[in-house]
Amino acid sequence: MDRKFESGAVVSAPTPPVSPSTGYASNGDPATGVPPTILGDYWYHMITEELHNLITSAGLTPAHTNLTQVRDAVSALIVSSSSVVPVGGLIPYTGIDVAPGYLKGNGAAISRATYAALFNKTTIQDIGDTTIASPSVINIADTSKMATGMPISGPGIPAATTVLSIDSGTSITLSINATATASAVPIVVAPHGVGDGATTFNVIETRGEFLRGWDDARGIDSGRALGSGQGDQFQDHKHLEPRGSSAGGAYTLSPSSSTVDNNGLSSWVYPTGVNVGSETRPRNRAVQFLVKY
Repeated sequence: MDRKFESGAVVSAPTPPVSPSTGYASNGDPATGVPPTILGDYWYHMITEELHNLITSAGLTPAHTNLTQVRDAVSALIVSSSSVVPVGGLIPYTGIDVAPGYLKGNGAAISRATYAALFNKTTIQDIGDTTIASPSVINIADTSKMATGMPISGPGIPAATTVLSIDSGTSITLSINATATASAVPIVVAPHGVGDGATTFNVIETRGEFLRGWDDARGIDSGRALGSGQGDQFQDHKHLEPRGSSAGGAYTLSPSSSTVDNNGLSSWVYPTGVNVGSETRPRNRAVQFLVKY
């Protein structure tokens, strides 16, 4: 669909009627002298432009010989609509292939230019002053969204550098000293990884991971930065076991596989006979997590 006509097209858009007739179109009635509705060039212009804008907003190039573009545009907009899943949103996905408008949450380094919208949503971009052989970065506009442990990149900032501490609303300390002295250095703080530090950044790594809501100063899971990983853990606890002695000065804790003496418990494995392994986990299903770009 495009602005193509049989003949008589002009280069300028028509102007709206000064005194439009509002209502529904009619064939008129010659017997009573009621004239038919005159659509006028602006009516055609409204219809054409509405459809033209729908097509272009979906990223399609209007073509007057393609009669399915309105359908294709509506489908594309439904799939990619940020009102359904915002840029940077994460969804569990049961499909085999990656859905259009999404990337795998596999920790991959991707282009900052190609995925600019995702880059802007999931990173902190600012400027600051660096000093050679110093870990301090000062005169940053805003450090409020930065957190200890977040990867950071920029000219004169070595690879694998992270934010060691937030010193004030305008300054931070790096984990590695800067290699250059410069003012207003563009810096990028990327919770999921800064990529090569110049042209790429990383999407979140979700493979084999459970997700946990970021604590964000609540105090349940303190000391975590957005995007940070956390190892497995078993909460401190105790078991009350019967104790006693035997003629030989020791006894066997049945059905334990080791021997306990009268003074203490040696290392042991308590075989339950079911579901024993190298990690503690709930029942689960394996799915892909996809990131909206």
